[in-house]
Amino acid sequence: MSASRKQLSRKPGIVGVLDVGTSKVACLVAGLDRDPARNRVLGFASQRAMGVKSGVVVDLARAEEAVRAAIARAEHEAGVTLSELALSITCGRLGSATFTANADAAGSVVASGDIDRLFDGARAYAERSNRVLLHVSSLGWRLDGAPCPIEPVGLPGRRISADLAAVTADEPAVRNLAVLAEGSFAPAGLFVAAPLASALSVTSEEERRLGVTVVDIGAGTMTFAAFADGELVWVDALSVGGGLVTSDIAGALHTPLERAERIKTVYGTLIVAPSDAHEEFSYPLAGHDETDLRRTTKAHLASVVRQRMAHLLDLVAERLARAPSWGRPPSPLVITGGASQMTGMESFAALHLGMPARLGRPQSWPGLPAAAMEPKFATVTGVLEAASSGVVAAAVGRRRSAGGAGYFERVGEWLRTGF
Repeated sequence: MSASRKQLSRKPGIVGVLDVGTSKVACLVAGLDRDPARNRVLGFASQRAMGVKSGVVVDLARAEEAVRAAIARAEHEAGVTLSELALSITCGRLGSATFTANADAAGSVVASGDIDRLFDGARAYAERSNRVLLHVSSLGWRLDGAPCPIEPVGLPGRRISADLAAVTADEPAVRNLAVLAEGSFAPAGLFVAAPLASALSVTSEEERRLGVTVVDIGAGTMTFAAFADGELVWVDALSVGGGLVTSDIAGALHTPLERAERIKTVYGTLIVAPSDAHEEFSYPLAGHDETDLRRTTKAHLASVVRQRMAHLLDLVAERLARAPSWGRPPSPLVITGGASQMTGMESFAALHLGMPARLGRPQSWPGLPAAAMEPKFATVTGVLEAASSGVVAAAVGRRRSAGGAGYFERVGEWLRTGF
């Protein structure tokens, strides 16, 4: 079971979620009902990102412009004004660690306060070196050294131990994203680790119980999330992504980046057919008149795309090889994110990595437009799933500075009251 025991209210209301990526900003607004079956997406907007590189805010003014535009469009479609957002986190050297936390029971029977003290200690350990705790999963319990199948509240015993997996990020990077949200007039009230969000969006509970690894290949980042026995056990992130494919196309064809992105979207493929050597398309050269066109074949383009995608999958294989072992065969792989939408990605990845792989698409929500059900929107739809599920999927540690009571301290209530 998740170690995040704080429950979100299921009372009717409006929830807004935001994903700030390298190439796009996406915002969803949903209405929640007492009956989860009546939850519904009310508004959706996607906007070209500005001022963000690999999930990190590098130009606050331009980033705010893009975020405000996405929020305004989603609010207009939903007919509401958001006062708070659930925000995805990709930046800040996102990563995870497993460790054991211990606490002594105050009496002869374990009480909830004893569990709270255990998680207080776990939080302090996870947040050392200026890190922020985003999520923690309990992987197993022991009571007086003996395995315990459940959280041992109410059981007789004196020494409590929990094996935990904690997801953390650098506090300054998280704070910058939070400042971005607040500057867009919708402060962040909940932070969700992006790999967890993507996984919640594109996998089922049964897949996560049996064991699955999700790789989200975005424009500027690749994130990883692995599950065993239904719990998040490992996350990782790399500051590279499908944007490298676009750059390679631009370099190989000497065409502007905007045209290279369009060429990748329209003609890019990982499947090579004999006819591709003869099928041509035209494109403009960088620095030349738009009417001065050149031509190349789909086979040439495919060779550029396949080479870079093979490199990205080599990085995936390296990270998977370095991931902790959970005493089971390698998990099936689910690949999602914008770069996963290229034709032939599923079979190309499975062959290159030597393991089962499938394309992950967001699960349907009532009112969710078809455009939002593409893999590139896995993170934002997953944040919505986390924010509406009734269980806090992410928690941000309180700021260590004693000065000022800003929203960062307020968000810290997730830990103070939830653990």
